[in-house]
Amino acid sequence: MIPFERREKILALLKKEKFCKISYLSKRLNASYMTVHRMLNELEREGLVKKVHGGVRLNESTSAKIMFELRMNVNLPQKREIAKKAIDFIEEDDIIFLDSSTTCYVLAKELSARDINNITLVTTSPFIIHELSDCINMNIISTGGQLDTRTKGFVGPLAINTLDQVHISTAFISSGAISVEQGIKSSFPFIVEIRKRVIEKANKVIFIGDNSKFHNNSLLTIAPLSKIDLIITDSQLDQKILNYFLEKGIKIIN
Repeated sequence: MIPFERREKILALLKKEKFCKISYLSKRLNASYMTVHRMLNELEREGLVKKVHGGVRLNESTSAKIMFELRMNVNLPQKREIAKKAIDFIEEDDIIFLDSSTTCYVLAKELSARDINNITLVTTSPFIIHELSDCINMNIISTGGQLDTRTKGFVGPLAINTLDQVHISTAFISSGAISVEQGIKSSFPFIVEIRKRVIEKANKVIFIGDNSKFHNNSLLTIAPLSKIDLIITDSQLDQKILNYFLEKGIKIIN
């Protein structure tokens, strides 16, 4: 396991367990006590963890940021693959929407590396705003609103009000789960509200999500797939699932 993977594993274990002994982390990471100790020292210097008597715990003030970072690194190669496909659906003079998902954040990073002129971007993500803030060929509109600390996205009446006032040519959205029968779903009510309004406003809606989304289930429905113009996923999607979507007449790229 490379150092970066050990770092992410430590943070994930601390998020789950709240408190861990160094000996426990050493066993779980298959690494020496001293190796884990050095990594914890680095994480403590960064303000991410706090060493206490007998072990270590997360620094609570950074736990929301850690959750975003952990979500970001789940299936990251697949998200990058999806972003490279999705970028082909963005053209000069487009008005696009990117939500606060980590998949859309990876798409934003891909967008920052491309030379596409006169793009107007509407987003609910402060991370995306920061990522693209130096792009001089892009007009960025933040929806504003209440920041949901779990998803790190703007939600609520102010965000909805901004969406009501703008035109969106193409919206890129993601969510926790997708299926032919139940459409796209999420476990967060505020996120459902935002995504529903975006789908109503956009001329074209493109769902972007890695293959794990096709195996998940969530509590709340955002929209049926009849409201989605295109699905973009990665090449590791199970062939049976892909065929099932295609048989139902659903446009999907993998």
